[in-house]
Amino acid sequence: MTNASGIPLPSQSLKSESLDLEKVLVLGRSDIALDLSDVLAQNGLQVVCVGASGGPSSSRIRMIPDGVLKQIQGSVGRFTAVIDTPDGPREEKAGFVVAAYPAEVIPQFDLYGVQPSKRVISLSTFCNALRTRSFTDLRRQEWLHVAFLMGLRGEADTTAFEDILSCIEMLRSEDKVQPYVFTRNLKVAEEGLEARYRRARELGTLFFKFDDHGPDLQYDGPDLLKIVFSDPQLLWDMEFTPDILVVDEQRLPSYDLEPLLSLIPSSASTRPYLTPDSPRFPHVETSKAGVFALGPARGEFYPARIYRDIDTTIAALKRLAGVANRSRAEKSARVNVDQCTLCLTCVRMCPHGAVNFSSVASVDRLSCVGCGICVGVCPMRAISLDGIEPGKRDQGGSAVLSLKGSEPRGEVGIVGFLCEHSAANAFEELPINLKTLVHPVVVPCAGSLTESDILAAFLGGADAVIVAGCFQGNCRSIYGTRIGSHRVSSIQTALENIGMPSNRLVFVPSASNASENIRVAVSSLASTASSS
Repeated sequence: MTNASGIPLPSQSLKSESLDLEKVLVLGRSDIALDLSDVLAQNGLQVVCVGASGGPSSSRIRMIPDGVLKQIQGSVGRFTAVIDTPDGPREEKAGFVVAAYPAEVIPQFDLYGVQPSKRVISLSTFCNALRTRSFTDLRRQEWLHVAFLMGLRGEADTTAFEDILSCIEMLRSEDKVQPYVFTRNLKVAEEGLEARYRRARELGTLFFKFDDHGPDLQYDGPDLLKIVFSDPQLLWDMEFTPDILVVDEQRLPSYDLEPLLSLIPSSASTRPYLTPDSPRFPHVETSKAGVFALGPARGEFYPARIYRDIDTTIAALKRLAGVANRSRAEKSARVNVDQCTLCLTCVRMCPHGAVNFSSVASVDRLSCVGCGICVGVCPMRAISLDGIEPGKRDQGGSAVLSLKGSEPRGEVGIVGFLCEHSAANAFEELPINLKTLVHPVVVPCAGSLTESDILAAFLGGADAVIVAGCFQGNCRSIYGTRIGSHRVSSIQTALENIGMPSNRLVFVPSASNASENIRVAVSSLASTASSS
């Protein structure tokens, strides 16, 4: 059953859980927040838009224009937010949360060692003055000279270059204006941007590109700055004093993201943006199911791509609502309440914010991705994973692995713990002579393994052990690779302390399409074990 938009409604079996999949909380003081709210309402959803100003375009949109997010908790279908308003705090409930905050724009006056004045202004200030026709004519002679500084003391970005070109295009309406652009890198790798850059050059804008040290800025009066430089192509020493000096800016995520960052346990690894820097996350999705981030909240500042985020958000929201409509997730963690002592280790360590607690810990099945990290970190062995466990476990939770009785393999026995999202696929690409040396154990994440799992492999007769996870920055569970690598390092130290060669245990980063690291590790371990 779906609503008019095609977004699945919760099934009868889930109604007892009081899931609200029809209401979206949009957070942001921006036009993108308003536009997103309009599209969500057109898709048949109820929207609460917090922080943005403007009248609602639909009866499905409720505005809280002066609201500021103070606190938020919950999970898919059951988020509860506290909004500060001029009339006091207000509680809002929603099934999904979308962060659409604008960027914090910081002029880089200090970086260039200059002071703002009527002739030294920031890029956004100059753009707004041109758009509102509040531009004051500051020409000292017949021609108005406007100089733009972009990325000379830091990294330039495409958004700043787009703004500069917009300013130059608006300046065409002014009589006798000469623009100059001083930059280190030309950021024109966007659709239509290079054509605008070439057009600006054809119409007389002078671009000076510097490889190393840029121009010197020297005060030539109370509020006049002289630019002294050598033309990098003509090799001429030059200097001039522009009528207006426009300084570029740094763009950062909004400070308003802090309450949402505290909702996502992995935010320490993803700051300053809500979305992790990983190709496994499709743009707007955060590591917390039900929380989405557009534009600056995910580190995207280019206007065209920000607006494309709206369609991506709608698609991701529909997909998640479809998952919520199923009677059970394909695999999720379970907590044995009789063994749980409420140590909160699982709550702190879950990268996806899927573990909650009251009298005991519990797992939100819609947020759980089945990585098994909570299984590996629980000191009471109170958590299990539906259908998948790291190896075969005995009652104490340790892996029981034995090469005896297995299908015939080579002379050397290597146990390979392989992440199902990367290394397990790469392993299949190994040549048969190497594959036969390995007893593969597919695990949901390298971070799900315990020290007992690895040591039990040696006790079970393994000559060597490989733990193969994802590359850093490409882990589906954000820091699962880091956890797995750390455990391997700890056990290597323990092996050395008892006189056992630590090179019998290795951690190997891999990817589904990158089997070379595993091939090298298997060959090396086979050679080492055979010679000892």
